[in-house]
Amino acid sequence: MFRTRTTVIVAGLAGLALRVAWPLADPAADLSWSGGVLTDPPANTLPARFAIEYGDWTRVPIAERLVYPLLNAVAWLGYSAFGPTRLATQLLAAAIGIATVLALGGALRRSGPGAAATGVVLGSLAYWIGMYSRVLMAENLVTLMLVVATLLALRPDRTSHAAAGALAVAAALFGKALAAAFLPGLALFLVLRSRRVATLGPPAAGGAAVAAVWLAAVFLPHRAELIEWASRSSLGQTSITFAGWLIRSPIAPFEMVREAWMFHQMPVIASVGLWFAVVTVSHRGTLRKRLNDGSALFALWFLGACVAYALLPYRAPRYFVLIAFPLVACAAAQLAEMVRRLADEPPRPAFLPRLLFLLLVSFGLLDLARHWERRVGEAFLLESFSRVGDTLEALPAHVAASVGIAAVLFTVTLALRRVRPHPWPRRTIGVSLLAVAVSVNLAQWARWTGSRSYTIEHAKESLAAIVGPSAVLIGGFAPLLAQGSGRLAVPQFGGWSGARPLTDHGATHVLLTGAIDRAEFDARFPDLGPRARLVQRWPVRGAWVSGVELLRLPPAAEAAYPPTELEWAIDARRDEDWSGALELFEGLPRLPDVLAFEADWLGRADEARSRLLRAIALRPHDPALHTNLGTLAFRNGDLPAARAHWRRALRIEPGHRELRELLRRATP
Repeated sequence: MFRTRTTVIVAGLAGLALRVAWPLADPAADLSWSGGVLTDPPANTLPARFAIEYGDWTRVPIAERLVYPLLNAVAWLGYSAFGPTRLATQLLAAAIGIATVLALGGALRRSGPGAAATGVVLGSLAYWIGMYSRVLMAENLVTLMLVVATLLALRPDRTSHAAAGALAVAAALFGKALAAAFLPGLALFLVLRSRRVATLGPPAAGGAAVAAVWLAAVFLPHRAELIEWASRSSLGQTSITFAGWLIRSPIAPFEMVREAWMFHQMPVIASVGLWFAVVTVSHRGTLRKRLNDGSALFALWFLGACVAYALLPYRAPRYFVLIAFPLVACAAAQLAEMVRRLADEPPRPAFLPRLLFLLLVSFGLLDLARHWERRVGEAFLLESFSRVGDTLEALPAHVAASVGIAAVLFTVTLALRRVRPHPWPRRTIGVSLLAVAVSVNLAQWARWTGSRSYTIEHAKESLAAIVGPSAVLIGGFAPLLAQGSGRLAVPQFGGWSGARPLTDHGATHVLLTGAIDRAEFDARFPDLGPRARLVQRWPVRGAWVSGVELLRLPPAAEAAYPPTELEWAIDARRDEDWSGALELFEGLPRLPDVLAFEADWLGRADEARSRLLRAIALRPHDPALHTNLGTLAFRNGDLPAARAHWRRALRIEPGHRELRELLRRATP
């Protein structure tokens, strides 16, 4: 018991220490569960931030305040204590993450101290490396609530079961609607364990009480606003008819695996956890044993949620945070069980479950190869390391290759069962798999500590230096970049479907997240878009972000917002008034990289290089600075130095095609 508690404490404190040591650092793009640098959906906590910054909640539409009330309540408490800053958001996320990991260990305790300790270790590593607690978002808080509901459901008394049902329904109605995918697994677990349908009475009563409160206090008084919000937030998503669902259902699990990050971010945990879940529901003796120790609840939760997610027309990467934890719990229980038993024969699930497991694992491994091929190619600045990625890009080809590999593996497993002279060395296999899982996550952790990015923080700093305190910003990135500056920032969800957000809030600036967002804005405002002045562009990239542009709206907004000296200087540079721009820029020492271009255009190359080096010392992970330094070296005929700087920029921002092409042309 002492070792288990020590492991729990050390793993939890290690995760918290790393999160606090670099609270504002973003992960490398290939380590982020979101598929890119952007890991902050800041609008979820905007009501709490506005309540602290402006003294009321009314600056945010009422639907925004009602969709995530639990999240905003927790955020409001944290912001009240530490201020409405990004640092406070990160530390709140860290606290929620540690609490979830510890609750996971408690839920696995009935499976033995080894399972509890393994769950905490894997949970800490996978949780922090997978960046599940990257920010205080609804999925993180709901995950904690569902793990606590699991703890309550494992108790034998009716009161605990009622509390579990109430907490699960509260997670779905007041936290995140996707939490409802936990409820079928909870109901099935309670019925199978007790063999009585009447067991559902207490959790149903608890859930119904919470649902009644939600209906009376939230939905009925504000149903029009909530329905309008739901239609707006689902813009671009398509509904599925029953016929469409029948057509899509065979490929839905494969689509889900590709859209998730669980196989290519934690392949060993995902494979072992999936095996545990499949065996649990397909082998009667194993199911009964795991119902008794409670671990079957994690398997039922995971599989039920996977079925529900497969039916969704849209699956954002953060949605999978909710089912990552039961998957980690399944892997921990399976590995602990294998380590305990020296030579037991593993259970034999039926033909179809085994084949389905091998098919999904084969599909996941090929997806892992596809991701790693791209990473290797990007690391060595190669367009393609092999033909795997191109071949598997089409889903039918990916599925066909997986079927072939699964058939071979299935045949091999049948042959091994016939010729194997000795029992399976389960303990050796379990220890090896556990070592590999821990090693993979530790390697990812080490990579994160060496490739932390502060791009968002640098963009926040320069935004505060660029725009005045009376600026009103609108856009998907606006709340994030304006956080803590006192400037009013309003999120913009979906397409630019109407002019109301601009006029309602008196917007002076627009933040656009890449070419697609810019094209939608220009199409919606054909007269406004071409006249908006580009003030700054930041190299923030993510799965749906290809750089963030700050636009100042036309002079009509200047009556309420006088442009800053920096904005006038940027206008002068745009008009090629280099002397006037440099004179204005000289009073802005916080942005030495901006001054470098003016010095270069005036023929002061040494000064330009010196300013860029100073900027790189301040922001070493900003790819634009290395790109500019390489361009400066190229202009002065130093091709080796230019290539070196451009390669450094590409390693930070491997998706920059124009720079890759420029480097290819400059390489003999």
